[in-house]
Amino acid sequence: MNLARFSIKRPVTTLVIISVILVLGFISFSRLGIDLFPEFSLPVGAVITQYQGASSHEVENLITKPVEQALSTLNNVKNIQSLSSEGNSIIILEFNWGTNMDIATQDIREKVDLIEPYLPTDADAPMVVKFDPSMMPLMQIALYGSDDIVQLKKIAEDTIESRLLRIEGVASVGISGGLERQIAISVDPDKLSFYGLSMPQLASKLQMENINYPGGNVNQGKKQYNIRTQAEFEDISEIENTPVPLPQGGTIPLKSIAKVEDTYKDITTIARYNGKPGIALTIQKQSGYNAVQVAKKVKSEMAKIAKEIPVEIGYEMILDQSDYIEFSINNVRDNAITGGIIAVMVIYLFLQNLRSTLIIGLSIPISIIATFVLVYFN
Repeated sequence: MNLARFSIKRPVTTLVIISVILVLGFISFSRLGIDLFPEFSLPVGAVITQYQGASSHEVENLITKPVEQALSTLNNVKNIQSLSSEGNSIIILEFNWGTNMDIATQDIREKVDLIEPYLPTDADAPMVVKFDPSMMPLMQIALYGSDDIVQLKKIAEDTIESRLLRIEGVASVGISGGLERQIAISVDPDKLSFYGLSMPQLASKLQMENINYPGGNVNQGKKQYNIRTQAEFEDISEIENTPVPLPQGGTIPLKSIAKVEDTYKDITTIARYNGKPGIALTIQKQSGYNAVQVAKKVKSEMAKIAKEIPVEIGYEMILDQSDYIEFSINNVRDNAITGGIIAVMVIYLFLQNLRSTLIIGLSIPISIIATFVLVYFN
């Protein structure tokens, strides 16, 4: 009753308070983050180790079991599952709900660091990851239209990827499909044996020849210059003419014992659009950024890029989480408006008083707008 009496005696003050609440509500609503999932941390982590060329039995005995035993001593672990396949070991740890995953991930890394010296030397270093809903891609774009798939990937890597990474809120841009350049050196084993050489010797020689190395500083008057030795290969002929020292003395060019080819790596992933080869761009956003706003910025930037690349190259949004988010929000908005109208009609049906119904009808949207302030500041 005190609040009602105050509102009646101080109508101007009440109007000002309501106006302030409405302004704060609209400002808070405009700054609220929009995403597909709320921010929460799944209590699940994983340790992934690659051991190329090893069978599933070797992976299990040499990697999975030792790492799994080391991780079994962690606190708050609810369940441990492992999967050993050819060349890969995956260990999944499920923690109890409420576990701080930042601390748990650090504990996993410490255990892995202790066991890592006992793993096979030719196995890759174990990779520790934690599952996060933000790891899901925000958008996936198909790039198509050119018969030259190499040119298509070059445009994706040199133009599109760098431009999209500049956008605020974009965490990474993954590129799949296409061909990746590779210089293949096919060594003749008979000639290698004839000259008394070995593969490690050739690999070491090529590594030593293909480097850029700092050469110190040179002072000239008041200026200081940095010296850099540029020794990286620039074309195939330089690789073919690389001198290989022989055990008995002297050198021979690499082309005498090996064939050097400018080719492409073996295809492991294929991207197609409408049955034709293409390039897939997978975009992930940074945690805490508005998914809808980031998606709009990406679409705007892609529209600008489309005017700068060749006309025959096009793109298509294959996956866009922002469409589903906007569709869901629009449904909530429409249902809220429909529900408010029906509520006002029912109230008028019972009260049979237009003034009282109008007062209650106005209080419904004001109450909803006021909640945006609490949501924003919490």
